[in-house]
Amino acid sequence: IFNTDGMSAAAEKAAQDIVELKSKLESEKAEKAQLDQELVQHKQDREKAKGDLEQSTMLREKEHAEYVAATGDLGTNLKAMTGAIDALAKGMGESFLQSAGKKAVLIQAAQKTQAIDDYQRDELVGLLQGKNPFGAYSGQSGEIVGMLKAMKDEMAGDLKGTVAAEEAAAAGFEELAAAKKAEIAAASEAIESKTVRSGELAVSVTTTADDIEDTTAEKIGRASCRERV
Repeated sequence: IFNTDGMSAAAEKAAQDIVELKSKLESEKAEKAQLDQELVQHKQDREKAKGDLEQSTMLREKEHAEYVAATGDLGTNLKAMTGAIDALAKGMGESFLQSAGKKAVLIQAAQKTQAIDDYQRDELVGLLQGKNPFGAYSGQSGEIVGMLKAMKDEMAGDLKGTVAAEEAAAAGFEELAAAKKAEIAAASEAIESKTVRSGELAVSVTTTADDIEDTTAEKIGRASCRERV
């Protein structure tokens, strides 16, 4: 004797289970699709942050190299300027300025400086190039010292400004690098967790689809038995 009431109840439960399973399947598929889309974006964001960091690092290295070169030149010029001023103040300007290397540094500095006017520049360069008799160094040492001191002050100011700019650039880079590294870390963490979840959903989608298939087959089987009764 077949229990038709029991069969009906089982069939109704199977039907309800199928509805719930299909709803679950659609929800899992939607979540997985959303996660996969987010994963693509996270990977793009991470690559962009890595590119930004790499570009910023290259720029910072270039800026720092320029800073090292600039401060090296300024330091050399300041040293030569200080030596020339001290030598002139001690009445030893002639012997000091006989050094070709020292004269070349001072001439180059004099040609670039904005601390003296064109007339003074021409006069100073002429003296440094030996266009005046050696005795002129002693006779005009006060004027030369004044020009050299003005140039020295300008260079000292330039050096201070260059150092300050380097410190600001270095601090700005460190801040940017920290932000980009945080972006990379956050994207990597999201990629890792969402990849795991996407994998879990892939398994669940397959399992849920199988459950629907099995439940549907069970429902059909029960319905067939009930019809035979």
